[in-house]
Amino acid sequence: MAGVFGFKIITQFEGGVVFRWGRLLPGVREPGLTWVNPVYYRIVDPVKAIINVQNYTFAVSQVAQTSLRSVIG
Repeated sequence: MAGVFGFKIITQFEGGVVFRWGRLLPGVREPGLTWVNPVYYRIVDPVKAIINVQNYTFAVSQVAQTSLRSVIG
């Protein structure tokens, strides 16, 4: 449930790095509970997102699931 709100747990043997907008934020996150601002996807063409697809959030979810399955498989 903590992952929904942007909280991540970094275990004792890990260090966390955060990328925001494709750039590395300064510093390494130490082990423990840390908050990461969630950025899930970016709409490149808003006209296509609204006009060509009925529900673009569902479409993005389906593409992500399909890509993940193909990488795992």
